[in-house]
Amino acid sequence: GDAGFSWARKVVSQMDTADKKATLRAYGEAIQVRAEQTYDVPEGLTVGKPFKTLALGQVSSRMNGEAIGAPVSQELLEEMVRVYYDRRDADPVIIDWQHATSPFAGGTPAPPESGNALGMIIDLDLREDGLYAVPAYNERGLKVVQEAGGVLWSSPEYLHGEIYTRNGGDKVGDAQLLAVTLTPRPAQSHDRIDRVTLSEQEQMNMDLESMNIDELRAALAAKDAMVQELEQKVKDMTSENEAKIEVEVDAEKPAEDEVKKEAEPEKMGDSYDDKEKKMTEAAQMTICFCGSGRGDRIRTYDLRYPKPPRYQAAPRPDCVPLSASFHG
Repeated sequence: GDAGFSWARKVVSQMDTADKKATLRAYGEAIQVRAEQTYDVPEGLTVGKPFKTLALGQVSSRMNGEAIGAPVSQELLEEMVRVYYDRRDADPVIIDWQHATSPFAGGTPAPPESGNALGMIIDLDLREDGLYAVPAYNERGLKVVQEAGGVLWSSPEYLHGEIYTRNGGDKVGDAQLLAVTLTPRPAQSHDRIDRVTLSEQEQMNMDLESMNIDELRAALAAKDAMVQELEQKVKDMTSENEAKIEVEVDAEKPAEDEVKKEAEPEKMGDSYDDKEKKMTEAAQMTICFCGSGRGDRIRTYDLRYPKPPRYQAAPRPDCVPLSASFHG
């Protein structure tokens, strides 16, 4: 009936709501799951954790308070990103240490064989609060970032003004990112940019490589214990949710039953009235036709002319009243 259908639908809705609240809640307390974009990087490089490398606003000198360059605006960053995508194959953005490869640092630029390059920037992400870079480190870069232990930031080097190509002198834009250097003392405030760290997976891989057999066994045992604990949490939460649903259903079922009971007499009353009406109509028909010499209307009453009928209209016998009695 309608009452039973409504009750079943309400139970299913409550179960769906409980499932949505419980799904992966226990696992979410221990790990964070996020979708990471995959990149096709040159051999020998490992994608690192993205970091914010340039914040919006003016950078000033701590020595005299004077502005260092023009303020970093959203328009400047947009142009920097556009030129990066236009020129990243011809002008890759290198990651180095303390501006060692910068031609503007003074003195002779460091040669490639010096090993100052730590990797390269493989993508840029412009957000509301600044510019984020996606790094890909070489073996030395991974080691530098790991050994820094999170006490490491970035300092971007870029040109602001008319930029031209080196193989023809064609103008390419008005801002270009040249390199991102790793340093413990960035020009920007530490709290306005991100620390440079390895991704959780890469940090785990490097930690595993440095472990001996006993440490690996202990880590494996700890992992198994954590998995069992999480599974037990999920099991307990599922049982708790099922118990809550049963209590809610038990509390609502009496009300549903009461509605159903109230609806049944009305339904039975309707059925009884219908039967009584039909019996009355049948009695009226019996009274109408009985004793007229014909049990029903003439079968050829709608003829337009006499030729079509192939039989004569035969009289029908009178009906026998329901109250009549027969005697042998």
